[in-house]
Amino acid sequence: MFSATFRSVILGSVLAFGALAPAAQAQTFAIVHGFSGPDGAYPVANGLELNAGKLYGTTPNGGDTDAGVVFQLTLKGKEKVLYSFTGGSDGANPNGGVVHDPATGDIYGTAAAGGDSGNGVIFRLAADGNYTVLHSFTGSDGQAPIGSLVRDELGNLYGVAYGGGATGSGTVFELPADGSFRVLHEFNGSDGSGPSATLNRDSAGNLYGVTQFGGSGGYGIIFKVAPDGTFTTLHSFTGGSDGANPQGGLTRDENGNLYGTATYGANGKGTVFELKANGKFKVLYTFLGEDDGEYPMGDLLRTATGMLYGTTSYGGGNPGNGTAYRLTPRGSFVLLHSFNGGFTDGAYPHAGIIGGERHKYYGIAHSGGGGAGVVYSLGK
Repeated sequence: MFSATFRSVILGSVLAFGALAPAAQAQTFAIVHGFSGPDGAYPVANGLELNAGKLYGTTPNGGDTDAGVVFQLTLKGKEKVLYSFTGGSDGANPNGGVVHDPATGDIYGTAAAGGDSGNGVIFRLAADGNYTVLHSFTGSDGQAPIGSLVRDELGNLYGVAYGGGATGSGTVFELPADGSFRVLHEFNGSDGSGPSATLNRDSAGNLYGVTQFGGSGGYGIIFKVAPDGTFTTLHSFTGGSDGANPQGGLTRDENGNLYGTATYGANGKGTVFELKANGKFKVLYTFLGEDDGEYPMGDLLRTATGMLYGTTSYGGGNPGNGTAYRLTPRGSFVLLHSFNGGFTDGAYPHAGIIGGERHKYYGIAHSGGGGAGVVYSLGK
């Protein structure tokens, strides 16, 4: 099991300028919940899920044995720990969000460690609280599953493991509703290494994602896996102006264009990019490492109007604890919040932002608040 100071060990293994400089902060920030340890600690997961007016997520630490929890949170801040991991065969250190079955209310997710051989698990947490391990990774089929699972209309689950496989470079996997696990792709380094972000699935069943490392330059790739397992590299990062080491998941618009972030960029601070359906790659914004922040790691949120919402894990002025921002379709940057790490704020928002109700947005910060991280809201 990972140590009690599991602070984005996997997600943080690596830590064209926009049209405008950062604007004044435009939205109201509030802490929805501050973690204290027994109820969870140090969230780094790739996002929250909003389901039936409640927020759901995981923390890799905290709980009964400091092996992490699955939590439920009302929008007014009342928390309920749905499951506390033991660190044994049930798993440990969940490092991704959860996804619901809308018909049953069951929750599905992964834990990055634990299981029968210590390589992580896929789990189901039933609406009645019953916990079941659906798959325990062996290493050859993957190691350290992180990022949220994707669930299709038939109940099949898709995800990535950061390591494992034939060369230890990670895998893309499917767990069909009948329980028969299969590896869709094993990375070998030259085609990518270290996938850590939630996959994006289109209506044809194609899966899109990123790896932190590997590819032609070793700086990570954007990839596509077809339903039959056919693998395609869509972009290989050069480490130059296009960025390097992407860690956040991709979002896709109605035309099939993909949007995401790279943790590093031309000046080492990170980029926001677009990959058009025709294969053309474009940098929408390069972080300056000033008030705008630096090192984006989380998923992007794209609205119907084409606005992109995201976070940076660090930077944003003094003391540099990260930012939340909005990027217009033309690449204009608006600073929404600069985290100060204080008791009434948060620090190091490694995950992205999700859209909520009544023009509010929600996210998580790795620390701050009472010291063990927060769930926060942004709204006008």
